Amino acid sequence: MRVLTIIFSILITAGCTTLPDQPVPVAIDGKSRAIVFDVDGTLTPKPIAINTARENAARAVNLFAENGYTIIYLSARNLFFQFPIPDWLQENDFPAGIIHVPRTHAEHFNPAEFKAGMLQKYVDEGWMLVAAYGDTHTDFEAYSQVGIPRERIFAVQREDAEQCQLTEQIWAECLTGWQPHFEQIMQIISLEGTSGDTQPPMLNSSP
Repeated sequence: MRVLTIIFSILITAGCTTLPDQPVPVAIDGKSRAIVFDVDGTLTPKPIAINTARENAARAVNLFAENGYTIIYLSARNLFFQFPIPDWLQENDFPAGIIHVPRTHAEHFNPAEFKAGMLQKYVDEGWMLVAAYGDTHTDFEAYSQVGIPRERIFAVQREDAEQCQLTEQIWAECLTGWQPHFEQIMQIISLEGTSGDTQPPMLNSSP
């Protein structure tokens, strides 16, 4: 039993060290625009379904990426289960992005504080956080704290849930699925413009 415990501890420790911290990039004046996505319950159907991609979630994220926006994947996932995130994103056709996860258990257990603190670094560097998506009240609180406008904070309803968490006082809309939101994504892109590009917004039929 002791041997199994030691082996399990080694595996857990190895897993916790395989996802390196990614620094906040230097902002380019007037061109550094990002979209923030929670992962569990937002890009997955619900928080415990960490190996399953929500239908059309990757396409939604790609719409922003294809039009010049930097993607920030901001997850408060437990340290023991963070290491698969990069491979999971790639295997499910999500675009490349910057991944931020807690580095300590204290950060994991204080997700609103962790996420707000991380996003504040982007704001301090001159980034424009154009829109943000999440599934829990701690996501919405963090987004609001760093000044993301209410009309650009979107709640994603968890699978099997009857409604989105919290109230519309913080988020603009409760999304029950990603595909119906595609048109609104393109409206956001058209209104904001892309990151210094002159090309019109891209919307193709690929899945």
